[in-house]
Amino acid sequence: MKKMVLSFDTEQDFPPFFNTKRGFENGIYNILSILKKNDVLGSFFITAGFAREFEDRINEIAKGKHEIGVHGFRHERFDRLSEKKAEEVIKRAKDALESFSKNIVSFRAPNFRFPRRYYKILEKNDFLIDSSVKGNGTEKIGNIVTIKATLTSIHFRLPKLIQNLFFRLENFESPIVLVFHNWEFVKMPKHYRIDGWFRTGRYMQRFLDNFIKEMKAKNCEFVRLCDLIN
Repeated sequence: MKKMVLSFDTEQDFPPFFNTKRGFENGIYNILSILKKNDVLGSFFITAGFAREFEDRINEIAKGKHEIGVHGFRHERFDRLSEKKAEEVIKRAKDALESFSKNIVSFRAPNFRFPRRYYKILEKNDFLIDSSVKGNGTEKIGNIVTIKATLTSIHFRLPKLIQNLFFRLENFESPIVLVFHNWEFVKMPKHYRIDGWFRTGRYMQRFLDNFIKEMKAKNCEFVRLCDLIN
């Protein structure tokens, strides 16, 4: 039985191109509704600088027993920050999110850009898991378990033929970590970059609902990232 993680990068809309927060306003509720309907738990990597503004949404995530992880404070690119600044941002973000969940052990850097030398910052701040590396499988870096992000949601917004040809989940080993974004579950306005709006909103809502059902029928077990080390 393969284990699968549904993870959701919870951030402002299509950063850095939009300044709107429709993904916080409505996207989170749309995701939670689908997860509840299908009785599965997810891992939410939250951009902590917006947590107080959307307290009720973050509380709903925690109340639903979903995992809360750190996704920076304002969606900073950690590969552009000094070590001192990176540590300041990570600590500040974790402190902000610990008012919603006391068991924050997972981290994912925005844009999957996290210098390897900064793993000591995660250790120092009591993280156990990083998911900032694309790929499949796991790797141990110091005391941090890197659980690689297998596929991002743009793959599932491509035509079905392309998905079947190049991204068959049967070809990946367990655990399979899928990455979605809160803003994809609301209809985004057309933008000069097609990946910011193509097949967002109802398409993604239907896709996730049907996908979970399909994977359950194949005896896939949905888990949170933190469950993989417990």
